[in-house]
Amino acid sequence: MQKIINKILSFFSTEFSKNIVKVFSGSAIAYLIGFLSLPLITRLYTAADVGTYQVLLSIIVLFSTISALKFEMAIVLPEEDREANNIAVVMLLSVVATTVIFGILFLLAGDQILELLKKSELSNLTGLIVTGIFFNGVYLSVQYLYIRSKRFGGLSRNRIVEASATGGGSVILGFLKFDYMGMFISKIAGVVVASLLIFKTIGLDTFKNTTAEDIRAVVKKYKKFPLVNTPMVLLNTLSLELPVFMMSIFFDAKIVGLFALSRRVLSIPLNMVAKSVSQVYLQAASEAYNYDKSKLLDIYNNTVKKLMLIGIIPAVLALLSPWIFEYLFGAEWIDSGVFLQLMVFWLYFQFVNHPVSTTFSIIDKQEVALWLVIGTIIFKFVTMYYFSYDPFIMVLALSVVSGIFYILFNLLIYVNIKKLVKPH
Repeated sequence: MQKIINKILSFFSTEFSKNIVKVFSGSAIAYLIGFLSLPLITRLYTAADVGTYQVLLSIIVLFSTISALKFEMAIVLPEEDREANNIAVVMLLSVVATTVIFGILFLLAGDQILELLKKSELSNLTGLIVTGIFFNGVYLSVQYLYIRSKRFGGLSRNRIVEASATGGGSVILGFLKFDYMGMFISKIAGVVVASLLIFKTIGLDTFKNTTAEDIRAVVKKYKKFPLVNTPMVLLNTLSLELPVFMMSIFFDAKIVGLFALSRRVLSIPLNMVAKSVSQVYLQAASEAYNYDKSKLLDIYNNTVKKLMLIGIIPAVLALLSPWIFEYLFGAEWIDSGVFLQLMVFWLYFQFVNHPVSTTFSIIDKQEVALWLVIGTIIFKFVTMYYFSYDPFIMVLALSVVSGIFYILFNLLIYVNIKKLVKPH
């Protein structure tokens, strides 16, 4: 017993583990706020409201994830702060430029996109959708400034602010009898407030003194991020959001809402633990790659082993989800618990894979991940289309395909690190 206690204490004594705890503590509070708001949201909004909101959110996530052309991921790589600051400028310029392009896209083809998703009634919201893409893109990218400077405490506080604004706003507007727009407006408000807080904390000096020549040098040096990482992340995000889009096409908004709640509950352990580990892993693994590549394999192995153990807990709880959902959210949401139950295989391996998925970018092997993602999108689309006659069968088949993808993804990360470094 003493050996076990000593091992636990030694784990939390390392800088890597302390940083994980800092990020995790903020994530835990943020997602606890989000989780506590769900029993109210499921009683203030209908399943159809939640489904319509999820389609809007999935569209925003799909485009905003790539709005910085993935230059944000490069911020943690340079040794010199000046170069990182130049990357930050390029990152924000990219968000502005891509938002203009997306705005033109929705101006010309927004109605057709929404009609494809069987959501023609939302055509008057294209302006709000583009606004959401811009602010969510800014929020997702500027967080990496915290990661670069190891300000994980600030990152945690920022998440709490975002969760409070989003969850609290949804509940307040729900009491005021808003439909899905209550959740949509609250989400945009949450990322706006959180982004402004980051800018206030970081200061504008980060974005000064960058010349046109600096911008050209950054774009040239880190060209793989827009050329390879951006299509890879776009496809990966499409892969993640594809179930929402496919369900919107084949089933009504209520079914989409039931599935959306199961995904939202699923994201609590994934984001609370895996995303926290991911951001610390990205900084630590990048540092190891720059200064001592022999440590990279150890960091990867230790991270995966711990996640495999921790992931057992949410996986077991997911098996009990129909009964938990009925108690917490009401009888209308039992089928949402069934969806989550069917997703256990998918949930577990996504949980293990998510934190280390940036490894291909760190070791400059993004093209491997790109081909993997292309393959999984094809298999997911074919699987969901073939089983589109029943939403539960569709989700079960999707769970199997997704779980196999994450296993293969992780295996190839390990193989590529082994080629790069020798274990000691």
